[in-house]
Amino acid sequence: MGKRPQGRTVTPVLVVNDCPQPVLVSGCGSGGIIPVATPNRATFAVDRTLVPTPGTAVRLAAQAIPDGFSVKLTALAGRCKKVYVGPSKAAAEAHLYAIMCGDDPLPLQVKNTNAIWIDADRVNDGVEWVVEV
Repeated sequence: MGKRPQGRTVTPVLVVNDCPQPVLVSGCGSGGIIPVATPNRATFAVDRTLVPTPGTAVRLAAQAIPDGFSVKLTALAGRCKKVYVGPSKAAAEAHLYAIMCGDDPLPLQVKNTNAIWIDADRVNDGVEWVVEV
């Protein structure tokens, strides 16, 4: 049987990628490099988007989302059945993906909330969203 390594030292490494800040990684596990947690942001933005005409998708208002963060969408509680989400007007109107009332928030990693379109079955159903900024 071979000797066990003694006194193993882990050195943090900076990885430079297309993010505005280098990403600090540290450690070595069964999956390879272990990322260090993303720092918290100072504030957050929230909004509500309603669908005035079912069958005609609506784009969410613009809000930039920092790299490494996601917007969380929740169907409006207590009034809706399904809200359909898509990356385009056509995709939302095709009703390919639905958020049900009472579901956990749907996290989406996009650069801006205006990349998200929603449609609904009933007038004024919609979503609330929150994102750290």
